[in-house]
Amino acid sequence: YPGPREIHSRGKIAWTYMLNKQGGVEADVTVAMLPTDLHSSFMGLSSSASCSDDESDGSPAASDDESDDSGGNEVYYIVCDTHVTTYVEYHIRRVLEEEKMEAALVNATSDVAILRLQGVCAADLLAEITSLDFKSSPASDRRIQVGEEIAGHNTWFMAMKFFNESNYELHLPMSSLVPVYRELKRATEAEDFSGELVNIGFRAMTELRTEVSHCEWGSDVGPTDTPLEAGFGHLCSQEKRYLGSDVIDQQRKKAISRRRVAFVTTDESDNSFPVGGEAVLHDGKVVSHVRHTGYSHFVERFLLYAYLPLPAGGSIYDRAFIDKGLFEIERLGQRYPVRAFLMSPLLTDIHHI
Repeated sequence: YPGPREIHSRGKIAWTYMLNKQGGVEADVTVAMLPTDLHSSFMGLSSSASCSDDESDGSPAASDDESDDSGGNEVYYIVCDTHVTTYVEYHIRRVLEEEKMEAALVNATSDVAILRLQGVCAADLLAEITSLDFKSSPASDRRIQVGEEIAGHNTWFMAMKFFNESNYELHLPMSSLVPVYRELKRATEAEDFSGELVNIGFRAMTELRTEVSHCEWGSDVGPTDTPLEAGFGHLCSQEKRYLGSDVIDQQRKKAISRRRVAFVTTDESDNSFPVGGEAVLHDGKVVSHVRHTGYSHFVERFLLYAYLPLPAGGSIYDRAFIDKGLFEIERLGQRYPVRAFLMSPLLTDIHHI
């Protein structure tokens, strides 16, 4: 995988892209090398762990290979968005076959549920129902950890930064989902707990993702877009070799011809309601189209993302090409002025993501 962060350390987590030979993004996934004491726990969560490749129902969960120094299999836990599991599994299986790698892919999606706790009170809530101290070891450490039972149910914890704030994922058997959720709800209703547990939907998640420039596979990025073009070149190692690294290295040397940029609508009485696919115009000329959009409740404007052509020899970090002229989007035959940014205006540093 292209990320500079190594995952050959048990219990550590990495968020990374999976690329194709052309350097295009095939998936973004969270990967953890499971600690040895979690191997049996994982197999206990998944009744399909003993399935052969032919018996898998098509969603990626874990791969294991024969390189463990202890003599057993190393198990890598792979998590991706639900709506792309079939595609991600196809990509992994295709690469395993083409590269003749000795590894098995096991489906656990139907057996494992995930509850995500996010926000300033998330660590406090977990402290109420477990003995794990997440405050002394922040989510930015990115780790997977065995937790105590919650309401009598075995649970893993994955801690990481997501949407620019602490995020804790509870991975547990599907049959334990409702009892554990009820226990979380009960803990927040205690008189001595200052926070509140609020359900969040996928649309809200998408808008949070949009606010921090996080790419959504299938709209912001896809198999024909490289991490450098999307503004995430720092996620690709410059030292190690990986699938698509030749293309990424060439783009670093010769520069790229386009760059993903952010736009913010400027009309206070904005009624454009972009949904994606709208034309992007620069000084009246169509130069691109909107790949992704969402409403930011923080800036009270729509945020949009598109790939703009870069001038010959231009730098991906040079604002000159977006500071000149008038940018507009066209929606249902009407044009709306927008302001361009190299990344979300809510961020000061792309490495915050």
